[in-house]
Amino acid sequence: MHVRSQEYEPPKEIKRKNWRDGLDHIAVALGRHPHEKEALMELDNLRIWLYSLKQTKPDYGLIHYDFQQDNMFWHTSTSQFHIIDFDDAMYHWYAMDIVAALADVLDNKERDSSRQVECFLRGYTAICPLDKQMIEHFPKFLRYSKLYSFSRIKS
Repeated sequence: MHVRSQEYEPPKEIKRKNWRDGLDHIAVALGRHPHEKEALMELDNLRIWLYSLKQTKPDYGLIHYDFQQDNMFWHTSTSQFHIIDFDDAMYHWYAMDIVAALADVLDNKERDSSRQVECFLRGYTAICPLDKQMIEHFPKFLRYSKLYSFSRIKS
């Protein structure tokens, strides 16, 4: 999907949100809850970090953002995966999509979870290169995802 995203040119009349819009949404939601001091500090930290990242074609583009198992279907007759639920799609780093797909595994501190991540990344990087620094940023992308989810609940 990310290989296709690198080539995709959307029609000019279609505008998708991006990570900055996500930060703005978080800020507005948390602005209504000023007592959420930790969340506000997290927003500041994530904002600084995200603005420091480079947006290169191999690392950044249109992502699904909700790439979970319940949004994928395997059709045996065609031997193809079909993806649904693109309403949260946005421009972000591809690593964010990987983190969304692996969120449950990344949150799991058991030894086997790192093996699952390794297997996933081996398959992913066989098709689509992934900068090692992006992998190192997985915990921060996970923090962004959690804060964005939190802000959507608070909205």
